[in-house]
Amino acid sequence: MNRLATIRKANAIISALLMLAFLAHGIGNGLLMVGIVEHPNPGLAHLLEGLCWIHLAIGVYLTIKSLRAQRESGASYPAENKRYLAIRISGLAIGGLMLAHMIGFGHMDSPAGFGPVMLVINICLVIAIAVHVICNVRPHLMSLGLSLEGAPPAQIALGVLLAFFLLAFVLLFLQIGVR
Repeated sequence: MNRLATIRKANAIISALLMLAFLAHGIGNGLLMVGIVEHPNPGLAHLLEGLCWIHLAIGVYLTIKSLRAQRESGASYPAENKRYLAIRISGLAIGGLMLAHMIGFGHMDSPAGFGPVMLVINICLVIAIAVHVICNVRPHLMSLGLSLEGAPPAQIALGVLLAFFLLAFVLLFLQIGVR
């Protein structure tokens, strides 16, 4: 297996771990926000952040490699380029929104501080993650050498799961109210 294929496979594995850490982070901190859990788990947040940095570094490297290969070959695939751009733009959006999320929740004294700005930031974050994840299912399945037949069901399942996260932020906002 060539080096680039190995990096793509590693990125797909890191992406799966990233999604699992994201789900655990969302569920754990959702329980914290509604008062079921008394203390946050900063280790999980740091794991999620670390995986994000690794994924970002690999993504930047692979993007540079792809742009160089495209320039050298002169080949253009318009349909795939739309997905490619959606992945890159949503990745950039995730980076900025994740930073705002970390700053916002890091400086929040209590769940009552969850106001409309945090709601908008978190809704946008979940939407950006949904676009990024759903658009990346096929490439990651390919990187892992798996059948693409599983892509549509996986995309639907991940979309529904992320829609639940979106709904959870809205319900939390409605429950806690504006500060």
